[in-house]
Amino acid sequence: MIKRIVFLAAIAIFFAEAWLFLVVGNRIGLTLSLGWILGSFVLGIFLVRIQGVRMLFEIHSQLQQGVLPTREVLNGLAIIFGGLFLAIPGYFTDALGAMLLLPPIRSVMLFCVVRTLNNRLMGVKAAGCAVPPSEEVLEIQAQTAGKDTRSA
Repeated sequence: MIKRIVFLAAIAIFFAEAWLFLVVGNRIGLTLSLGWILGSFVLGIFLVRIQGVRMLFEIHSQLQQGVLPTREVLNGLAIIFGGLFLAIPGYFTDALGAMLLLPPIRSVMLFCVVRTLNNRLMGVKAAGCAVPPSEEVLEIQAQTAGKDTRSA
Protein backbone atom coordinates (compact mmCIF):
# COMPACT_ATOMS: atom_id res chain seq x y z
CA MET A 1 0.00 0.00 0.00
CA ILE A 2 2.73 2.45 0.97
CA LYS A 3 4.74 1.56 -2.14
CA ARG A 4 1.70 2.37 -4.28
CA ILE A 5 1.19 5.73 -2.54
CA VAL A 6 4.87 6.66 -2.95
CA PHE A 7 4.76 5.62 -6.60
CA LEU A 8 1.61 7.66 -7.28
CA ALA A 9 3.05 10.65 -5.40
CA ALA A 10 6.24 10.47 -7.50
CA ILE A 11 4.19 10.43 -10.71
CA ALA A 12 2.02 13.33 -9.51
CA ILE A 13 5.12 15.35 -8.58
CA PHE A 14 6.68 14.61 -11.97
CA PHE A 15 3.62 15.90 -13.82
CA ALA A 16 3.30 18.91 -11.51
CA GLU A 17 6.96 19.76 -12.13
CA ALA A 18 6.58 19.40 -15.89
CA TRP A 19 3.48 21.61 -15.90
CA LEU A 20 5.13 24.23 -13.68
CA PHE A 21 8.26 24.21 -15.82
CA LEU A 22 6.17 24.93 -18.90
CA VAL A 23 4.09 27.64 -17.23
CA VAL A 24 6.99 29.39 -15.50
CA GLY A 25 9.27 28.85 -18.49
CA ASN A 26 6.78 30.62 -20.74
CA ARG A 27 6.57 33.50 -18.26
CA ILE A 28 10.24 34.12 -17.47
CA GLY A 29 11.96 32.44 -20.40
CA LEU A 30 14.12 29.39 -20.84
CA THR A 31 17.38 31.00 -19.71
CA LEU A 32 16.02 32.20 -16.37
CA SER A 33 14.20 28.89 -15.83
CA LEU A 34 17.35 26.88 -16.37
CA GLY A 35 19.31 29.36 -14.22
CA TRP A 36 16.76 28.96 -11.41
CA ILE A 37 16.93 25.17 -11.57
CA LEU A 38 20.74 25.13 -11.69
CA GLY A 39 20.99 27.68 -8.88
CA SER A 40 18.57 25.80 -6.63
CA PHE A 41 20.49 22.58 -7.32
CA VAL A 42 23.79 24.14 -6.25
CA LEU A 43 22.16 25.77 -3.22
CA GLY A 44 20.51 22.48 -2.23
CA ILE A 45 23.75 20.51 -2.41
CA PHE A 46 25.58 23.23 -0.46
CA LEU A 47 22.92 23.30 2.27
CA VAL A 48 22.85 19.52 2.60
CA ARG A 49 26.60 19.49 3.07
CA ILE A 50 26.76 22.38 5.54
CA GLN A 51 23.64 21.51 7.52
CA GLY A 52 24.49 17.82 7.63
CA VAL A 53 27.83 18.55 9.28
CA ARG A 54 26.20 21.02 11.67
CA MET A 55 23.55 18.47 12.58
CA LEU A 56 26.22 15.89 13.40
CA PHE A 57 28.02 18.37 15.68
CA GLU A 58 24.76 19.26 17.47
CA ILE A 59 23.88 15.61 17.96
CA HIS A 60 27.37 14.88 19.26
CA SER A 61 27.14 17.83 21.65
CA GLN A 62 23.77 16.68 22.99
CA LEU A 63 25.03 13.13 23.46
CA GLN A 64 28.10 14.43 25.32
CA GLN A 65 25.73 16.20 27.73
CA GLY A 66 23.75 13.00 28.21
CA VAL A 67 20.64 14.36 26.48
CA LEU A 68 18.72 12.48 23.82
CA PRO A 69 18.98 14.73 20.71
CA THR A 70 15.46 14.09 19.38
CA ARG A 71 14.66 17.66 18.34
CA GLU A 72 18.08 18.17 16.75
CA VAL A 73 17.76 14.94 14.75
CA LEU A 74 14.30 15.89 13.47
CA ASN A 75 15.37 19.43 12.57
CA GLY A 76 18.52 18.13 10.92
CA LEU A 77 16.59 15.61 8.88
CA ALA A 78 14.08 18.25 7.82
CA ILE A 79 16.92 20.56 6.76
CA ILE A 80 18.63 17.79 4.83
CA PHE A 81 15.37 16.87 3.09
CA GLY A 82 14.84 20.57 2.36
CA GLY A 83 18.25 20.76 0.74
CA LEU A 84 17.63 17.58 -1.22
CA PHE A 85 14.30 18.91 -2.46
CA LEU A 86 16.11 22.04 -3.61
CA ALA A 87 18.62 19.85 -5.43
CA ILE A 88 15.85 18.04 -7.33
CA PRO A 89 15.12 20.06 -10.47
CA GLY A 90 11.72 21.70 -10.42
CA TYR A 91 9.67 24.49 -8.91
CA PHE A 92 7.35 22.38 -6.75
CA THR A 93 10.21 20.58 -5.03
CA ASP A 94 12.02 23.92 -4.65
CA ALA A 95 9.00 25.34 -2.83
CA LEU A 96 8.78 22.26 -0.60
CA GLY A 97 12.51 22.47 0.12
CA ALA A 98 12.30 26.16 0.95
CA MET A 99 9.43 25.48 3.36
CA LEU A 100 11.52 22.87 5.14
CA LEU A 101 14.35 25.38 5.50
CA LEU A 102 12.20 28.10 7.09
CA PRO A 103 12.14 27.48 10.89
CA PRO A 104 8.49 28.48 11.59
CA ILE A 105 7.12 26.35 8.76
CA ARG A 106 9.54 23.53 9.55
CA SER A 107 8.42 23.43 13.19
CA VAL A 108 4.75 23.19 12.19
CA MET A 109 5.53 20.46 9.66
CA LEU A 110 7.58 18.53 12.22
CA PHE A 111 4.81 18.90 14.78
CA CYS A 112 2.37 17.39 12.29
CA VAL A 113 4.71 14.51 11.49
CA VAL A 114 5.40 13.74 15.15
CA ARG A 115 1.72 13.96 16.05
CA THR A 116 0.74 11.68 13.19
CA LEU A 117 3.42 9.14 14.10
CA ASN A 118 2.41 9.32 17.77
CA ASN A 119 -1.23 8.74 16.87
CA ARG A 120 -0.35 5.77 14.69
CA LEU A 121 1.87 4.25 17.35
CA MET A 122 -0.84 4.71 19.97
CA GLY A 123 -3.57 3.41 17.66
CA VAL A 124 -5.46 6.72 17.52
CA LYS A 125 -7.19 7.51 14.26
CA ALA A 126 -7.06 11.30 13.99
CA ALA A 127 -7.97 13.20 10.87
CA GLY A 128 -5.56 15.89 9.74
CA CYS A 129 -3.01 17.74 11.78
CA ALA A 130 -3.90 20.84 13.70
CA VAL A 131 -1.33 23.26 15.02
CA PRO A 132 -1.39 23.28 18.83
CA PRO A 133 -3.63 26.11 20.06
CA SER A 134 -2.03 29.10 21.71
CA GLU A 135 -2.76 29.99 25.33
CA GLU A 136 -5.10 32.77 24.15
CA VAL A 137 -7.16 30.29 22.14
CA LEU A 138 -7.32 27.90 25.09
CA GLU A 139 -8.44 30.74 27.36
CA ILE A 140 -11.19 31.77 24.94
CA GLN A 141 -12.32 28.15 24.63
CA ALA A 142 -12.43 27.82 28.41
CA GLN A 143 -14.46 31.04 28.73
CA THR A 144 -16.84 29.91 26.00
CA ALA A 145 -17.25 26.49 27.59
CA GLY A 146 -18.00 28.19 30.93
CA LYS A 147 -20.75 30.32 29.36
CA ASP A 148 -22.31 27.32 27.65
CA THR A 149 -22.49 25.32 30.88
CA ARG A 150 -24.12 28.19 32.77
CA SER A 151 -26.81 28.75 30.17
CA ALA A 152 -27.73 25.05 29.96
